[in-house]
Amino acid sequence: MVMGFVGGFVRHDNIVHSGVQLAQHLRRDYPSDVYVEVFENRRREKAHQEILRLLDTNHDGRLSVEERHSARIIIYGMSWGGAETVTLAEELEKDGIPMLLTIQVDSISKIRQNCHSIQRGRGHQFLSAAWTFTRPAKHSGRRSGPHANYWKS
Repeated sequence: MVMGFVGGFVRHDNIVHSGVQLAQHLRRDYPSDVYVEVFENRRREKAHQEILRLLDTNHDGRLSVEERHSARIIIYGMSWGGAETVTLAEELEKDGIPMLLTIQVDSISKIRQNCHSIQRGRGHQFLSAAWTFTRPAKHSGRRSGPHANYWKS
């Protein structure tokens, strides 16, 4: 299952934004294998409830140890959505539900939100364990600097 959070005041279905485009690509490429949903960053509790509902395969209203440990969850988000990614991952961890991966891009805490995990780079630890990013050479015809193109190598 892949859950995404958009940043700012972006709607979950605004196809102009990369987080929504990513979900669209995943749905197209893995139509029967992966459940993909995008949420506005202010809808974290809705995302949490959806995850719990999907994991409750016997529909008894509570998660067994087996249902918890069968979870295969990736959460991603950008900006405020990145902050919600971290917060949701922490909530699921408290529920005993493991994450496969969290991905945050340009995460920033919301006003009155305590996201020390973002500052500690917790999500980056998950990311760096699964991906290697390579910066293109300065003379490769691609941009260099802080906004250079990155890709999986």
